[in-house]
Amino acid sequence: AMPVPPHSQDLSGRWTGAWGNTNTPHRGPLRAVLTQTEDGQYRAFFHAGWGRHEGGFRTRLTGYWTNGTYRFTSRKWVLGILITTEGTASPEAFSAEYHSRFDSGVFQLHPATATQPAPPAPAPAPAKK
Repeated sequence: AMPVPPHSQDLSGRWTGAWGNTNTPHRGPLRAVLTQTEDGQYRAFFHAGWGRHEGGFRTRLTGYWTNGTYRFTSRKWVLGILITTEGTASPEAFSAEYHSRFDSGVFQLHPATATQPAPPAPAPAPAKK
């Protein structure tokens, strides 16, 4: 893939919001720090809470800009489980879906400097009968 020059709309900075599984009722707060790399892609550090637990992981977001939106994908092994993520980000909002062998769900974030409250985590998917 051809490297992408750094984009004039830089998503670097602190983000805050929530994550929620779509296949279980698990959900919680989510924070992230995005850093634009020399090739115009991003490094991301995500820190999530669930119940009394919390943890974080680093990953690379690889994507491209179109119509003011960064479309990205990511693949990261966390605790022996491959997590794939795809989503979109703009200076106002970060939205992604994640999938692993056990879980699927969504991340919803906004810049931490914004004054609006974090969006509520999504409702769980209805139980399959």
